[in-house]
Amino acid sequence: MSNPYRSKRRRWTKVVCVSNCLAVLVFALLTGDLCAQSIQGSILGTVKDTSGAVIPGATVTLKNINEETTRSTTSNDSGNYQFIDAKAGRYTLEITRDGFEKWAQVTSS
Repeated sequence: MSNPYRSKRRRWTKVVCVSNCLAVLVFALLTGDLCAQSIQGSILGTVKDTSGAVIPGATVTLKNINEETTRSTTSNDSGNYQFIDAKAGRYTLEITRDGFEKWAQVTSS
């Protein structure tokens, strides 16, 4: 004759095991976002004159004030520029082009 308590114990053990697996899965999903945070971003924009016309071929310089590093790019035919993987920090953004006044702005972190 089988022991009725043994059968209940086996079912209880399976329920506890499944519950523990679900708890671990939920914990892993919830903490996954914590590991995915980043201290980098992108800076992008469009160079335009005072009338709103785009300015292709402008030199755009990004200076990291904290690290004293400089990166440069040139605006494309649509006047767009971008700096990918820019670390969080304070920057000076300068734009120059022959025939135009130099423009600069200090950003905050």
